[in-house]
Amino acid sequence: MTTPGSTSDPLAALIAAIEAVATAGDLEPALEGVLGAAASLRPAMAAILFQDPDRPGLQVAAASGFDDAARAQLAIDAGDPAHPFAEAATTRRPVFDREATMADGSAFVGAYLPLVVVSGGVEVALGSLGLGWPVPRALDQSDRRLLEALAALAAIAVDRARLSSTAAERSDWFERMAHTDPLTGLAAVNRSGDVAIAMRDLAPTSGNAVYEAWVIGGDGVPVPLGGFTVDNSRTAFFESSGLPSAEGIVLALTLESGPGATTPTMPIISKGVAAAPG
Repeated sequence: MTTPGSTSDPLAALIAAIEAVATAGDLEPALEGVLGAAASLRPAMAAILFQDPDRPGLQVAAASGFDDAARAQLAIDAGDPAHPFAEAATTRRPVFDREATMADGSAFVGAYLPLVVVSGGVEVALGSLGLGWPVPRALDQSDRRLLEALAALAAIAVDRARLSSTAAERSDWFERMAHTDPLTGLAAVNRSGDVAIAMRDLAPTSGNAVYEAWVIGGDGVPVPLGGFTVDNSRTAFFESSGLPSAEGIVLALTLESGPGATTPTMPIISKGVAAAPG
């Protein structure tokens, strides 16, 4: 167990964390660098948990002072909204000097800070940073400011990784579309952004399944237009509005398990590129 105490050089610790985040090629080494800087405060344990868009709840991204079993248990415990890691992420407020009792009955005090970025003027919580010490342990103002700065750096690293993942998914989306047959049917788009699509040779839908139409504009983001079902005639007619009034937008079709999809499910059934409206 490490010895509790304050860092003698918080600036050096912060510089080390900045260098780690700036030079790391992946999320894990970046966050390990942040925890390495937090080690200057000599905690008995430290961890960074983040929201994975593909999995529910908080996931452990980096940790120190945990064996494999304890790390796995932390991921389970953080699923409780009252858990300090979850609470910090949900409330977007730091909690210092939170006392608790360990499984062995020893007293424990922790600090938990949210990972927050601002998107479109709105604060978005991406996870939380937490550290713990055996009592007694009091964080002075310098310690707290260092932790707040480290949490901000961790948030930047997580946000950067999420943006990189989104960019890769978009690239994969367009790569798949490049190898997809054109729309099996006709599509008409007017200057007002209204679209009418007539489709044939589609497999009939069953249950809650729907065909979902998507439009991809210049930003590369697939936007749902709406869904429709297909009966045994294997034909369908679909109308929608709100398309960008720009040449080169892409119309695509996927089969979804139910209405209301917000991201396309592979494979792409068909696609086509809209010409400029006449």
